[in-house]
Amino acid sequence: MYVFELTSIFPASFSDDQEVREKTKEFFQTAKFCLKMDIDNVSLDTIHASILVGNLCGAEGETAGEALFFGKKSLLIDNINAHLTN
Repeated sequence: MYVFELTSIFPASFSDDQEVREKTKEFFQTAKFCLKMDIDNVSLDTIHASILVGNLCGAEGETAGEALFFGKKSLLIDNINAHLTN
């Protein structure tokens, strides 16, 4: 679910429409908020969303957010791997 919403942020940054480009930060903040609300959901969507938001944080210079979301991605993958090996 998140992946589709998140992928709309990237093209918005390069839109010819100034109004759409100005909303990029708002889209980014909304994406972070939505992911944080469902961050404990162990699914591929959450992993993908964590990677995308982590990359967006890095692009925006938010190193703490980047570390948080990539760290959470790693924990989710570890959780899935633990279930698969048991």
